[in-house]
Parts: sequence; C-alpha cells; structure tokens
Amino acid sequence: MVTCGIRPPAGNRGYSMSASVSPLDALVPSDVAGATSDAPRAPWDAEADWGDLRVVQIEAGADFWHLLDALVDDRSGFWHNRRILADAFRLGQLYGLRVDETDAMVTRKARKDAAFCPGSYFLLPCFCVKVDAAVEIIWTHSRVRRRGCARTLVWDLEILEALHPLPESEEFWRSCGISTGTLEC
Repeated sequence: MVTCGIRPPAGNRGYSMSASVSPLDALVPSDVAGATSDAPRAPWDAEADWGDLRVVQIEAGADFWHLLDALVDDRSGFWHNRRILADAFRLGQLYGLRVDETDAMVTRKARKDAAFCPGSYFLLPCFCVKVDAAVEIIWTHSRVRRRGCARTLVWDLEILEALHPLPESEEFWRSCGISTGTLEC
C-alpha cells in the first residue's frame, strides 16, 4: 500500500494489480482523509475484471472531447480553462488514465461502466496538463475522486511541482510530497 508523502521508487509505483485487489483500490492510500475501506464509493462494482491502469498522452480528438464532456458533466470550474486544455492537447501536454481492456470486460460490455467517460474506450474522467515537470492543471471527475487517479498521474508523469494550486488542493499536493509554486507573470 502507498504511504502518503513518500514517492514510490521508479519502476514500482507502490501498487500492484493482483486478482484479489481491484486496480483502483490498490492505489488508494489508507491515510488520506476520507479514503477508508468503508467510505462510499462511486460505481466501481465491476472493476475486479479491469486490466492495468495506464497513463496515456491524449492524442486522439475523440478522447479530448470525451474528457471535455466529462468536465461539463461534472459542472467543474475548470471548464473556464478550456483554451488552456485545447492548447495542451495541441502541444502534447494533456494526459489521462486508461484501463487496459480484458476479455471479461469485452464480454460484459464494460465500455458502459459509469466509471469511464461515456463513449470512450476505457478512458477514466481525469486529466493532467503537464509542462516540463510541473502540473498546470489536474482534474478528476467527482464520481471517481479519492480512488488514486490524480496520484497515479502525478507519480507516473514524475511531477515535481504544482503551479498555481487551488487552495482546496494544498493538502493533496503535500500528501504527494510535491512542492507548490507560482509562475511570475
């Protein structure tokens, strides 16, 4: 299990994908506020048959629009940053999380699971805008928060700094051991 505040060693991100543990439960640190085993969860009932989680660069236009649709669905204030998101997509700085498809997922038509962006191929509704080794924007849909999505993006993208973090996200950044800074305009 991942211990907050300690970056896992390269090559072993601190989570495993054993059959007895769902991919996302393996990512949730037990010492994060609200991340207890009896905490209410989003619709992840079928995740036991999921493949591995992968950080992917968002290159396909369809994936970009799936993420923007999820942003609108969540009524997120990040919608007002859509120009930054479009520029990040164009420049190859937009990343997301995808679940590798398994035969069991195909059999039960898992593309319709509530955890995924509707219409996507197992793309989770979360993204990160990475500029060099810093995060400009990171977002996770409310229905998949506190499941390790943002933490996976931070670790696998080897983020070292959060630029202009929202005040309500300071605790998250501290728990990841990431410095927070600002750019001089």
